[in-house]
Amino acid sequence: MLVLRIAEAEVNVAALQREFLLKRVERRQAETLIQETEARDAIEAERRSQQGLDDWYGNRLHREQSEGEQAGSAVGRPATGIAVTQGDGQATDKT
Repeated sequence: MLVLRIAEAEVNVAALQREFLLKRVERRQAETLIQETEARDAIEAERRSQQGLDDWYGNRLHREQSEGEQAGSAVGRPATGIAVTQGDGQATDKT
């Protein structure tokens, strides 16, 4: 009678071990998928961050160029100031 119960217990233990191993494999697969997803998300976040910095820098350069062109066009305008003679006899434009 004990031999029969021992054999039954061994069968139950083997079934529990298989179930445990299957669950462990399933958990590891899920962990791997989560890690891969987190890595992809981190890469995508870094790309978005870098794109934002690139856009900001490009807009800043564009704005500086626009301001420089506006200042450059002001240089070509006729002066409205008064010419003043310095002590050495040379005329300078006073604006």
